[in-house]
Amino acid sequence: MAKKVELEHVYNQYRRSCAIAIGAVSAGDFQTGIREAESSLPHVYPTITYQKRFLKTEPDAPTLDVLLRYAPPLFLGPAIDAVERWYLSGTRTERGNLPDVSERIASARSRATLARELWSVLDAAPDAHLAVSNRNPAELEIVRTWLRLGAVAPSTRYGPQQYERVSDPRRLACGRCSGCGYTITATLSRLLDPFPCPGCRREHPFVLLRYTA
Repeated sequence: MAKKVELEHVYNQYRRSCAIAIGAVSAGDFQTGIREAESSLPHVYPTITYQKRFLKTEPDAPTLDVLLRYAPPLFLGPAIDAVERWYLSGTRTERGNLPDVSERIASARSRATLARELWSVLDAAPDAHLAVSNRNPAELEIVRTWLRLGAVAPSTRYGPQQYERVSDPRRLACGRCSGCGYTITATLSRLLDPFPCPGCRREHPFVLLRYTA
């Protein structure tokens, strides 16, 4: 049986990881938050033991919330797999202290599938848009994460609760040559790299002015 001083040391390490992970996702740095949360998994069971045995509090593992909430919309299936492997590595008593984790893992996998389905709609064409129902909390949560990432934006062309990709490389856009000011319409993927301007015949970066479709 681990001693109090050992458990307290792990508990303090875990709380630091919680602060880093939660601070990162609050700032929109989801990758850092998930990476820190995943690295903290070995500390969760000892932390819960310390909470119950010495603090006399209910189990609290915020990094599990970070992983199971944000991994699905970011298509980070391996992070969900890591949670499952960690959970199954625990003893019956340890797993019993977190009786809802198995159900939450299944829910995260379901939302990961939903996220892929929603993104496939947006990826179907340069002008594709996604309609989200207010009656589907899972869809709303996924899209809110994408909004914070800057991956999607509300569509001004299709009405409320409609979203489109911010930077589909196939989308047509208007760009201006940074050398001579000549404007052209081309796909976003072409405008992002310097190429010979049709106006001045010189290779310059183009400044993105607006999307045209």
